[in-house]
This record gives sequence, C-alpha cells and structure tokens, in this order.
Amino acid sequence: MLKALEDCLRVGFDLKDVKIITKNELSSFQDYKRLPLNDKYVLVVKGELPYKKAHYLLETARELFHKLIQAEEAIKKLHLLQEEVDIVIKSSELFFSQGNIENFFMFLKDKKVALIENGKIILNTGIDKFTIETSIRKLKKIKEFTSPFKEGEIYGVEFGAYQLIVQDEKEKLDEFSKKIIKTRLLWLDKLFKERNEYLIDDLTGLYTRKKFFYDLKKNYGKSAIFINLKQFWLINSIYGVEFGDKFLKEFGQLLKKISYSENVYRVYGEKFAVVFDNPEEAIEFRELLLSKVSQGIKLYNEKLSTYFEIKPEVSTVIIFSLNELSVEEVMVTFKGKYTGNRNHSILEIDILPKLQKEKEIIKILEKAISEKKVVPHYQKIQNLQDKNDFYFESLMRIDNGKDLLYPAQFLDISRMHGFYPKLSELLLEKVILDSKKTSKRFSINIEVLDLLREDFLDFVKGLVQEHRIDAGNIIFELTENEDFVKVVEDKKDVFFKLRDMNICFAIDDFGKGYSNFNYLTILPISIVKIDGSLISRITSDRKVLLIVENINSIAHGLGIKTVAEFVSDEEIYKLVKDIGIDYAQGFYISKPESLDNLI
Repeated sequence: MLKALEDCLRVGFDLKDVKIITKNELSSFQDYKRLPLNDKYVLVVKGELPYKKAHYLLETARELFHKLIQAEEAIKKLHLLQEEVDIVIKSSELFFSQGNIENFFMFLKDKKVALIENGKIILNTGIDKFTIETSIRKLKKIKEFTSPFKEGEIYGVEFGAYQLIVQDEKEKLDEFSKKIIKTRLLWLDKLFKERNEYLIDDLTGLYTRKKFFYDLKKNYGKSAIFINLKQFWLINSIYGVEFGDKFLKEFGQLLKKISYSENVYRVYGEKFAVVFDNPEEAIEFRELLLSKVSQGIKLYNEKLSTYFEIKPEVSTVIIFSLNELSVEEVMVTFKGKYTGNRNHSILEIDILPKLQKEKEIIKILEKAISEKKVVPHYQKIQNLQDKNDFYFESLMRIDNGKDLLYPAQFLDISRMHGFYPKLSELLLEKVILDSKKTSKRFSINIEVLDLLREDFLDFVKGLVQEHRIDAGNIIFELTENEDFVKVVEDKKDVFFKLRDMNICFAIDDFGKGYSNFNYLTILPISIVKIDGSLISRITSDRKVLLIVENINSIAHGLGIKTVAEFVSDEEIYKLVKDIGIDYAQGFYISKPESLDNLI
C-alpha cells in the first residue's frame, strides 16, 4: 500500500525520490525534507521543495493515505464476510447433500415431526399421512405462518417451499422453540429458492445441467440415459423458435411422465438425461420413449391456429454406472463423433472402445507434432495427352514409430482436438522441401478454415521466401462444404492474395454435394477435380456420364483444367480420355508412395 502511495506522489508531483517511513527510521534520511504524515509515518522527499508545493503534497498524501486505509479495512471486512458466506454455504451444502434433516431440527427430537418440501414428505418421525395432508391443506388455506391442530402445530413460510408439522402429546412448544422453527424454515426456504433459481430450467421445468452435476455424487453407480433430439434446428426453422420452445417443454414433460422419475434433467439445448436405479430400467425406458415419439407429439400452433404432429428423431446413450468420467465421455459422444449410424448406444459396449482408441491416437498426434513425424506420400496426376506432363498430390501420413497412420485413422480426431492446423503446417513445410528435388508441381490439401486464420497468409509467404521456391509449383486443393461457403462470402480476398504469389487453386471432389459453378466464376480456380464417386460410375450409368461430360465442358469453357479422380482401371481411363478430361488420378495411374520412388 505504501509503495503504491509513494509511486503516486512521485509521478503526480514530478519528484525524483519520495518515501513514507516510520519515525524510527528518520536517522537514515538526514538529507531528505521531512513532512509528518500522522502519528506513525513521515513523508520524506529528496531535493528542493517550495513551501506551497510541500503543503499541497502533504495534504494530498494525508487524504490518499486515509482513503487507502479505509480501502484496506473494507477489503478485510469483505474477506471476513466471504469467509462467513463460505461457512454458511458449506454447512448448507453438507445439510442438503447428506440429508441430515434430523440434525437440522435436533431440538425436536422428543416429538413427532414431519417436514414437507413442495408437497413431498422428506422427513416423518411418526405422523400419519392423513394428518399431514389435511394439515398442509389447512396451512395453505389460512395462509398463516403457524396454526394449531390436535396436539401440535403446523409451521410454514407463506407461499414457501417448506412446511413443518410438530406433534407433542404432553405439552405445546415454548415460544423460544417456535422462534427457532420460524428462523430455520425461513432460512431453508431462502436457500431452496436461491438454489432452484439456477437448478430448475425456466423453459421445461426440469432440473438443469448444474443440478445434474450437483446430484452426480449421490447418483454414483446408478444408471442414466442421455437423449438427444436430432436435427431439432429443423423444428425451429420450419415452425419458428416459439413453437420450438413449446415442443421442448412438451418433450421434457413426456420424459418426466413416462419415466416416473424425479431425476429428469435438461443438460443443455435439446439434450436431456434421466437417472434410474439400474440398467434394466434405463433400457426399458428407452423402448417406451422410442414407441412414444414414433406415435408423434401433437402441439397447437397459435400463429397458424392448427395442430401439428411432430415425430422427432432421437439418439440415446445409456450409462450402466454413473461417475464423472462416464458423463464426460457421453458429452463427447453427443457431439456425434462416435455413435455413427447407430442412434442408440451403450457407453460401456459401443463407445468406450472407440474412446480408448481415440486417446491412443491423441498421444501419437502429440508426439508426431513435437517430433515432426508428419510424412508426405505422393500420388501422380497424369496428363491424359502427354505422358511427360504430370504433377503430384501430397497425402498426409503419420509415423508412429512402428508403421504409418492414414488420414482415415486420425484426421477427424485431429480436427476435433485442434491438432489439424499444426499438422497441416508441418505437411506444407515438408512438401515445399520436397518440391526442391524436382521441377514438377505439387498439390496440397488444405482446410477451408485455414484461409480464415489470420496468420496463414504470412505463414505461406514465410515458407516460400525461406526455402526460395517457385510458388507457381504449389497448388492448394480445397473441398466444397459449408465452411467453403463462409470463406467465399467473408474471405474471398485471401484467394486473390495467394494467387498474386502465383499459387494455384483446385476444387476437390467437384460434383459431390455442395458443388456450385458460380464459385468457378468468382474465384481464381485453375483446376476442377471431378469427384471419384462419379468417375467410378461413368462406365455403367449413362446419366452420370452426362454429368461428368457437362462438368468437363463448363470447366473448359471457363479456361479451367479438369482431373478425373478414382481412375481404377483401363476402361475408365480410356473413357475419361475420350471425354476430353485433362488429367487422371487413381490406382490405375499410380498408388501413393514416397517421392523418391516416383522420380
């Protein structure tokens, strides 16, 4: 605090040396001008100091010192308050997690007691159910905090979550006990409301994700089913968000109704969880749920004044034994990477083996990046009219020390865990080094999202300059997909900046899914690679042949070269040549291998 004040005065008054010392330290500062700050501290300043400036300096120092002392005291009070709050929270959490309600009302140990939470009996030491029900109705009816019945009294917080019934056949409660009951019920109710403000989902009325994890320890070893409403966004898109919210609420209530369980949670978005005592209950519930959703859920649309019957598609994962790790693994599964075509999986049987394999791949990828074990293999792309004209497509492999991993084994995992950008950079650098061995061109597959990275352009420029290569020998291959659409709309200039460096662009898998001829007119595309799924069928399907001929014709009309992918035999080779396609790629031409074996 004193150091901060010294710095403030030094800078504010343009002084070379200012210190705040105790009176006992004065002997060490004989050459300093002394200004008494208070009974304990002295302000000492080195150098000349006019009277007016000294007076103003001292007044300012005293004011700041006073404010700092106040702030320090306030911070101490805050720390004490925080400690008190922590103690209250910890004791409250202990009470709710361990359910020591008896300890909470220990002073009532010789009496019959029933504690009711939102109409549900959570403690009863011997009062009959009829008495409890009639007492609660009476309490709600008269809206009082306390009212007598038989040989006891009922207590509750008006419109609150808790009611307490106390029977004592010998004598009525003393006033002090009544005050304690009132205080504890008010505190209980306040705590309940605060907790449920975050633990109950406003839309569906189900428990929230926070509540799910709050309950997880007490649910250890139990079973759970996680439910995902697949493609829920379609409901929002077709019927509107308001109707979508209504559907989520109805679906949540359906889960509660058919599960007969209090433990139904909306874990996030359109994803839910239901906890059961054993796996058999979870499996039985899943069959019932699938039956219900196949019958459809009827909802009234106010805007259109009509009913709609929605038959949602759901996917489910069952956990046989709940714990933190199993839940974390299911959350990963909900991203859609492991269930594949199987909409309904069991974690321990269907998913865990795949997750274990993923962990092994992650270790390999981490090591490959740190030791630069990315290995390029190359496949020849042959000019169909000139055998001396060919170039190479580079394909990524990972050296794990024993053998090579192929993209199908690691590419999706690398993207999901953020390894792909670094792998891509390592591959690009190795391909550029290999390109110095020959005058041939090299094509490299890059992700469209690479073009969105702020540093990608500078990274490519740096490699080209560092290794002094002809950038005209580099071709970037991109696949059309949803991300491609975003780049074309938002980052079109990146294509032209790379083109200005003489780098060429190829569109991979053209004719599959997202193909849009318009991109060929607005982007600097030099090559179109016609998708292998089309090329492999041109000898057996006349319609596919016409599509390939048209793609080739339009591309040539725009001055763009064409490549036929998946040329696997002589019949396909001759046909793509007759069509007039410029280049061919496939096992009939060559298989991927190291560059040294190809040149």
